Amino acid sequence: RAALAAGRAERAAEAWQALLDELGPNDPLRSEAARGLENARLLGAAGEVVATGVADARDAYERGDAASAVMLLRDLTDAHPDALPAWTWLGRIAFARSDWATAAEAYARAAELDPTDDDLAFFAEEAGRRLPDEAEDANDAPETPDAPDEPGASEAPEEPDAPDATDEPSVAPIDPEDTTPP
Repeated sequence: RAALAAGRAERAAEAWQALLDELGPNDPLRSEAARGLENARLLGAAGEVVATGVADARDAYERGDAASAVMLLRDLTDAHPDALPAWTWLGRIAFARSDWATAAEAYARAAELDPTDDDLAFFAEEAGRRLPDEAEDANDAPETPDAPDEPGASEAPEEPDAPDATDEPSVAPIDPEDTTPP
C-alpha cells in the first residue's frame, strides 16, 4: 500500500504478487491482495489519473452503480483517448449490460490501442455482431391492427407493457482476480 501511495507501481505490484503467492486459495485477504495487484499494474500501465479514474469506475460498477461507472469511464476516455484500461473497462461493463453499441466501440478502440490482445478484438467483433440490424428490425416490426370493421366488434386486448428500455439491468459482480474481458 505504501509503495502504491508513493506512486511506485512496480514495487507495489511485486509486493502484492508476493503476498498473493503466500496466501492460500481461501484466505480472506486474497481478494484485497488481488485488487492491490490490479491497481498497481493499472498505475504502472496507465498513470495516476487514469488508474484512479478506472479504479473509481470499477468500484462504482461493483457497488451496482453501472450508470456512474460508464459516465466516469466516458469522461476518462474523452480526456485520455489512449487510456487502454479505461476503454477495456468501458467495453467490459457495456458488454455485461448488453449495451452492444458502446461495447463494440470501446473494445474496438482498446483493440486498436493493443493489437496484440486477441481477446479485445474478439469482444469488439462479438459486440458488433450482437448489434441489431436496423433495416432488419424495421422489417420485423409487427403491423398495427386496423380498427374493427363492424360496429360492436371488440378490439383485441392490449399486450402488457414491455419493460422500459431505460431500466438498468442487474449488475453481476466482477471477480477482482479476473483481469480478462467478459
